[in-house]
Amino acid sequence: MQFPDNDPELSGLLDHSRGLTTQMKDHQEEITDLGDKRRDVWLALAKRGVTQPMIAKRCDVALHTVYMNLRRARRATDGG
Repeated sequence: MQFPDNDPELSGLLDHSRGLTTQMKDHQEEITDLGDKRRDVWLALAKRGVTQPMIAKRCDVALHTVYMNLRRARRATDGG
């Protein structure tokens, strides 16, 4: 398939996608900062005995997301 320059609809969708990608890049630092803050909160909760499934359910994320973030946080606090 050739690049759809001759199809205004496809070209418009590609332009829209490029714009969304640019916006995502523009907000990446903010997203990273928010993720770091959330990870710190989850670590504090875990240290107080809140289970990973409870954190996942109350925060509306997948259990694996909580697990990986807590693993990363613990690795950072343990020095690697």
